Amino acid sequence: MSATLGGLRLAFGALLARGFEGAAVVYGMRPLRPAPDAPLLDAAAAADGAADAGGPVLAAIQARGRLRVGVFTDRLPYTFLNREGRLTGFDVEMAHQLARDLGVALEFVRLGDRADLPTVLETGAIDVAMTGVTATPERASRMLLSEPYLDETLAFVVRDHLRDDFSSWARIRELGALTVVALDVPYYVAEVRLRAPSLRVVIENPRVIERGLALATADAVILPAESGSVRTLLYPQYSVVVPDADVVRVPLAYPLARRDLRFRPMGRCLE
Repeated sequence: MSATLGGLRLAFGALLARGFEGAAVVYGMRPLRPAPDAPLLDAAAAADGAADAGGPVLAAIQARGRLRVGVFTDRLPYTFLNREGRLTGFDVEMAHQLARDLGVALEFVRLGDRADLPTVLETGAIDVAMTGVTATPERASRMLLSEPYLDETLAFVVRDHLRDDFSSWARIRELGALTVVALDVPYYVAEVRLRAPSLRVVIENPRVIERGLALATADAVILPAESGSVRTLLYPQYSVVVPDADVVRVPLAYPLARRDLRFRPMGRCLE
């Protein structure tokens, strides 16, 4: 196993040193619909939004004439920076549509630590986070979430020759104490440990996984199939595998500012 893992590291190092057309495809993406440029602000620059914190969210948006949308800039394929430094992705398109529906301009606010999201929402620095946030019970207890707009599917990103080993939970259990890397999403981790308790699950920083580096030190990475598929464009000798017979799905939703229930129906206008 150590020799195989060593070979994996060497192969991955060589992969990072080479250029692939898939990276040009991913980071060459642009918004589908023409839209006015929306500035990307740091959280400190949007701090004056706290002055609006006393009233309804929709009233604050209309009064300032701008919708403030919080994003992580490394959340492929929902919100990420293309090679021109322009914010791109599925949720970027949705944010532009929401601003059009409200008849206001759009500002994006770059979010920092994921754990700080409830605080940023509570202060009013942003009106909504539209950046591929999974709707877990823990998050629902700390933030008001829109209705789900998309389901993600739990999957493993693995080297091509390991695809069959991860094709079912029964086969995964046969692997024993294999090391896999995961995001710090307790729901995902709990579901994997329930089905394959012998796996050694290592929690990794999201930015490390987003850059693909976690694959250099692990046999597999637990990622949603929807975002894992993008990695296979960047790193073509890896595949996305969804274990069959027991598919795990997790909804995505938009966290809304200040638990304002009057703003919650806005999630439905994007369906």
